[in-house]
Amino acid sequence: MARGLSRDQSQAKSAKKNAGQNKGNQEGLTAGQRAERDAKLMQEKAARKAAERAEKSQTEVGAAQVAEEQRKKEQQRAAKKERAYENTQTAKANKKNASQY
Repeated sequence: MARGLSRDQSQAKSAKKNAGQNKGNQEGLTAGQRAERDAKLMQEKAARKAAERAEKSQTEVGAAQVAEEQRKKEQQRAAKKERAYENTQTAKANKKNASQY
């Protein structure tokens, strides 16, 4: 009856492994409450970042750094849009058709 022993050992091992996992909503909040909490935290974070940027832009060197950060972010956004466009099925088909001619 090795098969039965193996199954029992496997079940015991699995139960032990799953007992240590922390799954599900442990905070006792509904989805709406979590969404409100998260939105509030994100607004606070955005306000802190805006205050830091405003403080940094008061100096000449800081203003240059803020402008450089904004330029980099804009380049990243443009690159992301380009990647999204290039990875569509239509774009792939156009590339394939263009290489045939």
